Amino acid sequence: IVKCGFGLIDNMIADYESAEAPVNEPKIILIAPSWQEDNMLDLCMDEILHNLLPHEYHVILRPHPQYVRHFKEKLEMMKERYAEYKNFELQTDFSSNDTVFNADILMTDWSGIAYEYSFTTLKPSLFINTPMKIMNEDYEELGITPIDIELRSRIGKSVDLDQLETLPKVVDELLNNNAFSKESLEKIRNEYIYQIGHSGEVGAEYIM
Repeated sequence: IVKCGFGLIDNMIADYESAEAPVNEPKIILIAPSWQEDNMLDLCMDEILHNLLPHEYHVILRPHPQYVRHFKEKLEMMKERYAEYKNFELQTDFSSNDTVFNADILMTDWSGIAYEYSFTTLKPSLFINTPMKIMNEDYEELGITPIDIELRSRIGKSVDLDQLETLPKVVDELLNNNAFSKESLEKIRNEYIYQIGHSGEVGAEYIM
């Protein structure tokens, strides 16, 4: 195993740190569902929005590009359904990471974007416990906790489908709890990712 790190995260950190982070009022919640069966867009998005939109958050829903490609009509209907809410935005332009960088909290189900977001911005993620995306049905035989499970409680909080009414409370906890401070998340990032900011150099040196 070559301990070179993760180039994507390095690039995102460099882009994020070169820009001036805004102070958002109201706070921005970015919802970024995964692209899988039983994702949060299909299972519980209306309930999520009904619990968040009456509060003073700016909520941005950024579907997976494949979802936009296959279910454009469904998204248009959702846009019309919530047109009365000025604090709701449906975003289908993926040409920039500004929305990811500027959000105060990212909400997802089992998408890896949570780790990209939290390890880049050092801000917490909120997970909705939809049915888990399992690529290897025999994973428990390995005796190793998958990182997707292990990190959920370290970089943020998880909410079960029958507890979605607690979302505003959980959002406030994530925004104000020192356990999810920039310093705490940076410590976790350094624990899990090699050579922050230098993965390209280390990888190139190994190859040479």
